[in-house]
Amino acid sequence: TGEVVLTGIIGRLSAELVAAMGVGNAAAMATLAQSVFTWRGFDVGVIRHDFCGPMGFELFVPVAMFEGFEKAVLGGEFGSPIHRASSDFVETRRIEAGIPWPRSEITDEYLPAETRQLERGVSYQKGCYLGQEVVERMRSRNVVARQLVGLRLAGQELPTIGGTISTSSGDVVGKITSAVVSPILGFAIALGYEDQ
Repeated sequence: TGEVVLTGIIGRLSAELVAAMGVGNAAAMATLAQSVFTWRGFDVGVIRHDFCGPMGFELFVPVAMFEGFEKAVLGGEFGSPIHRASSDFVETRRIEAGIPWPRSEITDEYLPAETRQLERGVSYQKGCYLGQEVVERMRSRNVVARQLVGLRLAGQELPTIGGTISTSSGDVVGKITSAVVSPILGFAIALGYEDQ
């Protein structure tokens, strides 16, 4: 943003690492819970966010200290050194886990209930917001026009993003939003929205 750099830490040791940074309750943090710690005189915001499947944390690091902070984390200042993950790795893991992503599965085209993320990302205890009645009606009636689905594809050829999801008889029932070849599974997988 010009003020902060958003970075993340994921994996089985992520809570231990974030605790060593100064967030003592990291392992007990609920999904999307927030905290702050101070490093070398700068406040770093923390959100528990399992953004690609495994336990994870997003860190909002001031731009002025990011380079030094990154070196400290990668160099093991907070415990065991960690490795930088590529954006392709994160993309693959989040599709394997079925997690929607901004500009792919989370757009103004889809309602929160259609993403299968209501319990994870929508609070019913906060005040009023635009679209609240529609969201509540979908939640209470459990009825949506379409639903996020995971797809297993034959082979390793990736489908076209925005391409259609069709039945074996050729009926179009949805649209593909993300796709990767999973090295763990050995074939192409995708996320998309299927009409209900």
